[in-house]
Amino acid sequence: PEAELSKNYKIGIPAGEKFGLLLKFTRDISQSDKREILLPIEMKGVGKIPELKRYVYAAPIEPKITLNPERLEFEDKVFTGKPFNTIKEITIMNMKPEVSIKWKIKREQVEDDGIWAINPYEGVLEPGGTMMARVMFGPNKQGEFNKTVFIYMDDKEEDPLEFPLKGKGTTPKLLYDKNEIIIPPVPLKIESRSLFKVRNSGYENLDLSNHKFKFFDYPPDP
Repeated sequence: PEAELSKNYKIGIPAGEKFGLLLKFTRDISQSDKREILLPIEMKGVGKIPELKRYVYAAPIEPKITLNPERLEFEDKVFTGKPFNTIKEITIMNMKPEVSIKWKIKREQVEDDGIWAINPYEGVLEPGGTMMARVMFGPNKQGEFNKTVFIYMDDKEEDPLEFPLKGKGTTPKLLYDKNEIIIPPVPLKIESRSLFKVRNSGYENLDLSNHKFKFFDYPPDP
């Protein structure tokens, strides 16, 4: 619920100074109704006063281009020293059937950490047309990585399309589908079995061997 997400902030502004607020409006394009928001600004010790009453009006507009998917999340990847060992594709679509759209992604914003890369970084979408782009992920250490890619249109810096990326780097390990194995009780001299699965996460070549464990000897027959 919205009430659970709301927070109160105390802001101190020195005399004669200014304080700016950055508001971000995000809404599903299918919900095209306009929104009217009253900023809940109060003066400490006084409360609400008419001079501080401000409204924000916002409405979604049809985008020039859309992406499919709208965000990319890569599965956990082992960092092997090989650059960009995972690749996924996205589709860039021109939503304007009457005009071509030039799009561009700034390479330096993507490759600044050496973990992400995109090919191509720019192109021209024909009216109503689509293009494919490849997003490459190559973690160089263990941890979670997030990046927001900005797609600029028609050589304009304002109102870029945001494209979130997420990935995780891990070390090689074995994964099991069960945290513990509980062997069901059975009568003496009757075998009891349970199965579990082992998954290779990161090793290029791996041979597994098992050892039979003998926990106790059966008592001799009378």
